[in-house]
Amino acid sequence: MSLEKKLLARMTDAATVAEVWDLGIRAEVFEEPLYSAVFNFITDYWLSSQMQSAPTPFALAQEFPGYTPTDDAEETTDWLAHKLQQRYVTNRLQDMLREAAKNSTADPVGALKILHAAAYATAEDVAPRNLRSDMSNVEARRERYAHRHDRPQGTGVPFGIDLLDLHTGGILPGELAVVGAFSSVGKTMYMLNAAAKAVRKGHRPIVYTLEMSIPECEDRLDAFYSGVSYNRLIRGNLSVDEGRALHDAQEELRGLIHVERPNEGERTVASLCARARQVGADYLFIDQLSFMEAGQRVQSLKEHHSVIIKQLKTEISRPGLEMSCLLVAQANRDSLKDGLSISSFSNATEIEQTVDMALGLHRTKDMRANHVMQLDILKSRRSDIASYLLRWELTERTEISVIEEIRE
Repeated sequence: MSLEKKLLARMTDAATVAEVWDLGIRAEVFEEPLYSAVFNFITDYWLSSQMQSAPTPFALAQEFPGYTPTDDAEETTDWLAHKLQQRYVTNRLQDMLREAAKNSTADPVGALKILHAAAYATAEDVAPRNLRSDMSNVEARRERYAHRHDRPQGTGVPFGIDLLDLHTGGILPGELAVVGAFSSVGKTMYMLNAAAKAVRKGHRPIVYTLEMSIPECEDRLDAFYSGVSYNRLIRGNLSVDEGRALHDAQEELRGLIHVERPNEGERTVASLCARARQVGADYLFIDQLSFMEAGQRVQSLKEHHSVIIKQLKTEISRPGLEMSCLLVAQANRDSLKDGLSISSFSNATEIEQTVDMALGLHRTKDMRANHVMQLDILKSRRSDIASYLLRWELTERTEISVIEEIRE
């Protein structure tokens, strides 16, 4: 009996159909058209019954006269599903490589794009769903708690400020955080500090710089990671000790962080997330929202931002493919006199409804002169609202640190 028929023969009760569904089995993995149709019939029946029942063998025989299920397989449902997915991915990879090879001479870049898109689609075809829980996964939940307990600064990727990470727990896989400010406040510097801290904590960030050049980002990452003076680094007058520290930091950073500036047409959520998964990143930094592409027709800037935020939240929280994301956004100049708040963003409603955490950075002229900035938690699903006064040190060393927590 084929793998396909063995798996279908197991799907005679709601619990097994649910297991197969959660494992990510889809009709695409079945090579035999009849078995693909049977699978769709079983899952449609199960879904229409509110996931309470599966079609009987008699119902299947009535619908598909040539199909006779017989469950004599010794393998587990999980093993059968895995083998089907493995075969499907192997076959798709071979097809992709053949198709790319046809176009590689005439249009190698186009061939690479086709290969990239096909690989992403294949990964989607076998991604687990895991959309339900009956709380019987006790061991998994205990392990999750133990993992959190072993990481005193939280379970998520860092925001780059230790006190903020302790307060919020960082950004969990599947969560979207936005950091916003008016222009020329330091959003990108803050983001790159967080990226450097993430590497030190064992994460694999990818930075999409849609505004600043890659060399500029590299200089800032080198400075934050090494701690040497950013001002002296860009002027080329580091001390001997700083030069050694920079050299060592650059060796440590080698291959651990990706910095990319996608071309127009490659700035959609799907493209950015596919590339992140391709390089094995678990933490996305995107600078900034206004330069991203919605991939569909929109009527206004507000709609453009709303569409992207929804897409991004959906994409990074796909079961089994979760990533954390810090998105930089520009605040409206119209709200400058009223101070920074959620309403300062053109997409305020979407931030309120969709984003897991929103941070705001702002400073007055006096604060700028004293290298000080205020960071506000404008919205958080998992922590209280708080504000911090930060020191922005770029002269003697490169560091962003907390001066004090501001209490009302």
